[in-house]
Amino acid sequence: MQQTAVKYGIITGMAMALYLFVFYKINRELALNPMVVWGTLFFAVGAMVLAVRKIRRANDGEISKQEALKNAFLVFVLTQLVFWLFIFVLFNLIDPGLIDLQQKMMLDAGVKVENQDLRMTFGRVFFRFAFMLLPGFFFSLMVASFMKK
Repeated sequence: MQQTAVKYGIITGMAMALYLFVFYKINRELALNPMVVWGTLFFAVGAMVLAVRKIRRANDGEISKQEALKNAFLVFVLTQLVFWLFIFVLFNLIDPGLIDLQQKMMLDAGVKVENQDLRMTFGRVFFRFAFMLLPGFFFSLMVASFMKK
């Protein structure tokens, strides 16, 4: 049943990347809007629910909380992996000027950025990916709690 979680995770990660890219094409500043970026979590949670529901149906309507948690979290990890790889490509290959735009937007908002390095290095992107795993675990736990039978 992990194949289902892998499939849902990768497809949803690509959908999240496409979602952000559409906002980027509409207006570069929208790709940096926190509401747009955090909005991708709805994709991930929806995919977790759909994957666990499909696995539960395949098991004659039964799934343990542990099995639901494992598959939901796998979906989340894969969605985030694909999404943050896209962020790395967007900031480093597609439009390296996004870093300057981000700095300008932060200055306009009154945030001091003189000593901040906003580059999206692989290490920083990996750290952000890893940081998202903690809330992802809690989302997975909520999904597993609601979906178990």
